[in-house]
Amino acid sequence: MSRRGDIWLALSKDPYLFFKRCLKIRVKTDSGIQMLPFEPNREQRAVIDWVLHCIEHKKPVRVIINKCRRLGMSTAIEAIGYWLCTFNPNLFALVIAQLDQATREIAGIARNFKNNLDPQFARMFPHSLPKSRGNTLEWSSDVEGVTWGSKFRSITQGSTEANRGGDPSFIHISELAAWDHLRRSTTAEAQLTSTLASMLSESFTFVLIESTAKGASGSHYNRFKSAWRDWTESQDHAIWRPFFFSWQGVPKYTTGISEDEARLHDEMLALWEQGDVLRSTSKSKKENTFHNKARLIAKDELRYWHRTDGWAWFDRCFEYGLTPSEMRWGLNKRQEFGDLDEFDQEFPLSWQMSFIASGSRAIDQRVISEWAAKPLPDGFKQFREFVDVDDKIQPGGTGLEWQMYKKPVPGHEYIIGTDSAMGSKDGDWSAARVYDRHAKEIVAELYSKYSPEFLGEQAVLAAKYYNRAFISPEANNHGYSTISHIVNTMGYRQMQLRRPGKAIRPGKDASQIYGTIIGSYNKARIIDELRRRIRDKAYTEHSRRFCHECTTYVRTQSGRYDHMPGEHDDLIDCTALIFEADNRMRPVLEVSDNLTKAKEMNDIAPRGGRRRGVRPQKRFYRGGSR
Repeated sequence: MSRRGDIWLALSKDPYLFFKRCLKIRVKTDSGIQMLPFEPNREQRAVIDWVLHCIEHKKPVRVIINKCRRLGMSTAIEAIGYWLCTFNPNLFALVIAQLDQATREIAGIARNFKNNLDPQFARMFPHSLPKSRGNTLEWSSDVEGVTWGSKFRSITQGSTEANRGGDPSFIHISELAAWDHLRRSTTAEAQLTSTLASMLSESFTFVLIESTAKGASGSHYNRFKSAWRDWTESQDHAIWRPFFFSWQGVPKYTTGISEDEARLHDEMLALWEQGDVLRSTSKSKKENTFHNKARLIAKDELRYWHRTDGWAWFDRCFEYGLTPSEMRWGLNKRQEFGDLDEFDQEFPLSWQMSFIASGSRAIDQRVISEWAAKPLPDGFKQFREFVDVDDKIQPGGTGLEWQMYKKPVPGHEYIIGTDSAMGSKDGDWSAARVYDRHAKEIVAELYSKYSPEFLGEQAVLAAKYYNRAFISPEANNHGYSTISHIVNTMGYRQMQLRRPGKAIRPGKDASQIYGTIIGSYNKARIIDELRRRIRDKAYTEHSRRFCHECTTYVRTQSGRYDHMPGEHDDLIDCTALIFEADNRMRPVLEVSDNLTKAKEMNDIAPRGGRRRGVRPQKRFYRGGSR
């Protein structure tokens, strides 16, 4: 192959080399605006690398990006489209923006690529230099017998030009979230569906959607949320690849600080960590001293307390691990916005925050991401229901309702939490989870549209399968039906009492005796315990469904915990109820090698009295039912 052919092949295989050697972009420097070689930043590289991964593995490229402002994502996607049109004949690339002005600006990026193309490359490959016709670049010149025929067109959403000139193989959707606010007769989703209808789901087809968020509704919100759920549950089977890019970690979103400010920041972190260590290792309240000292430094020295935002920035420092230079930039930039909600809309720290500017994620996402990425345990099994066959409980039926991660271990104690729903197809989900107190691990999970009564039946069968587990049911709404079925129909009473330690009046209905009502008076405390256990990795989690719920569970500015619109928190409530019961139960006993001895230690004494020489032990809940 000639040197000319070698250069062409190298540039066609390596977009980074093409970007650096041939393309230039406008860059603001100390000397003013300059045209410099395009060298992608961290966020741009993440998207480009995924596109190359899909090309290499012959998969269609489907990307949806939720981001903060001014990360250069449009520039990166335009560069990808320009590279594809340059080295692939007859490729039609289409860009759709939200407004005419945005269309002109994005078209200007591609036009700048053409006008500032490396002269040596243009002389060596004349057919690679497109002609500019308005907002369209055309590689249509016939040079050396080569008619390239590729096109790169930019239009505005709602335009009738979308279907002209053939079916596109490359589509860049810009600021999709704004489309719903701009359209009148049809929704953004209807327009987007129509645009993508001609795109075949095959290799070497490209759809890249990038947008900032504009509230928890609309096409961008629904598509990104769905893509994130699918990607979290199974990366191998997910069609769309979601990306979220915050301002954290972006070099230009930092402000220089003094050595004293950096030292005070480190001192504040150390004091807070000391308080956390004391809180986790003892029941002393001395940790408050360290926490109070940390807050004094934050308020008086570092000015992390804000007159309208309160301690929000102080909390973010720990929740997201913001550096002192990032904290200073965020606090300074915040002054340009009317309130914190507006700032979070444009510069979010999490994708949940970007869609609900009035809330922040409630659960540590670093731990959730770690759990979601690890492989499922050996012996993982899915089935429809537990069944009783000749007094032997066993999994049965084909389905996805139950997921079993670990089988029961002799001598181990288990807790089952339940959260009931109506059971209708368009309603909430009924859920149950099984927790191994010895292994500190979720070992099974039910997630289905089962009725409250059938949920109660499955909870009892699962309890019998898992060493006669203790059941901690939710007593709100449909939970009453579940509790009544467990006690009155199934005859199972090894459950959490509503008011432990208090006398039970004869004739009182079971739904008034058992279960926990979750309300405004106790929900924060119950969820805070769940958050602590997740943050400290105090137990092991396997469920992808639970991990997804945690990514869409937020804390509003009023301090209330809730799921995002259209999402669910049934598994979260189940897990919180499990830990509520676990905290009230006595510590687990060691499992003896001698199973007979272990059974003697753990079994409850017969109702007729105690075994001779053996002090009666309460296996489960203090004041609970035997």
